[in-house]
Amino acid sequence: MNKSDSIKLYNILTSIGLKEITLYDIGAEGGPNSIWDYDFIQIIGFEPDKTEYEKLVSRKKSNEKYYNTALSGKEETIKINVCRKQNCSSILKPNRNYLNEFLNPERFDIVGEYECTSTTIENIAKIDGRKIDILKVDTQGSELDILIGANQYINDVLFLEIETEFYYFYENQPTFSEIHSFMLKNGFRLFDMEMIHYLKKVDITFEFTKAEISFCNTIYFKDMNTLDFTQEKNLTSLLKQIFISFNTGFINYSYYLFQKAQTYLSKNQIDELQHFYLNFEKSNKKAVVVETSKPLKLKNLRKIRTFLGKIKNKISF
Repeated sequence: MNKSDSIKLYNILTSIGLKEITLYDIGAEGGPNSIWDYDFIQIIGFEPDKTEYEKLVSRKKSNEKYYNTALSGKEETIKINVCRKQNCSSILKPNRNYLNEFLNPERFDIVGEYECTSTTIENIAKIDGRKIDILKVDTQGSELDILIGANQYINDVLFLEIETEFYYFYENQPTFSEIHSFMLKNGFRLFDMEMIHYLKKVDITFEFTKAEISFCNTIYFKDMNTLDFTQEKNLTSLLKQIFISFNTGFINYSYYLFQKAQTYLSKNQIDELQHFYLNFEKSNKKAVVVETSKPLKLKNLRKIRTFLGKIKNKISF
């Protein structure tokens, strides 16, 4: 999907009443995902590591703001365990009894520690004053505590991307089942899971094998069926959700939400959006036909077969 398609849709929705979109990036090391790289999305990031924070600030755009702080369930001083691989660092200690079963467990070696202050999503949201539309949380085991610290502001969130483990990577961490239960209780629906598999440490390298599911990147959308769209704030949320779902590739769901919105739109607005979706589908069908109509050389077929074999089971090393 081209970014130009998302921009077209955003402009149409803005003319109807869509207001600015805000993303909270908790565990912001490396910067926001490129799918949110639009100047009309306000990005507020949180990164406790001073070096990583300074990198983010040095290259931030005008629509980005970063805090050199950790988030948790309350304001407190916390200790960060610094691991050999930076993105494995956590307020929790790695569960080496489990991790030692897999390849490269040394990346979880604790090589240092530091103390920092933490705050909550609720406290930041009160100061900032904007609704949190998109929430990304990747904090190596403390995700549930952070979500609980949002309190009533979790009700504003329309889209959530969160890393969840199926077993205890860290001591006493909440796992997927607890986080999923929290999300359901707060009116979210599970839409997608990108499963990450880990290989056991053995003395034979198997070219083709399945592996244990270790963690996943999980996508939740707010259940829009529970909202009263005669209220302006809820209709605005619906327009935002139409854009967010389209931009993240959930085209069918975006169109479903557009159909729900039609009762509250003028005929011209409905026609313009209908035209947009039809044109998008038509142009993508053309692109597929062009690509698939090109003959594949034998050497390219071999390359594709080799590549597919390597990624067959989505094995993570």
